[in-house]
Amino acid sequence: MMKELSKKYANITQEAVTIFKSSCVPCQQKKRRTTTKDVVVKPITSTDFGARAQVDLIDMQSMCHGQYKWIMHYQDHLTKFSVLRALTSKRAVEVAFQLLDIFLMLGAPSILRIHCSDYC
Repeated sequence: MMKELSKKYANITQEAVTIFKSSCVPCQQKKRRTTTKDVVVKPITSTDFGARAQVDLIDMQSMCHGQYKWIMHYQDHLTKFSVLRALTSKRAVEVAFQLLDIFLMLGAPSILRIHCSDYC
């Protein structure tokens, strides 16, 4: 910073620059940003097909088509291969029946994550 100042101005001391930086609002905001550490997110990795999978239940009651009010979305974590199933309700029996059908088709994953929000 002193090199840049000396190109345009003369007789500016390091002490004057330090006082200016301590009272400069944008300088303080930049200083705060550099001192805070961001959260480091380590991604979950899969090495094999069928090691991890995720199930989401999507509420389609506002746009239902006939008797089907829910969509079950099954996705393999590694390949992102998806299977969609229409459901009439989110009852455990119906979800389990559709999951069994998917497991018989693709095989059961080692880890199954069921994404639940306010509808579970």
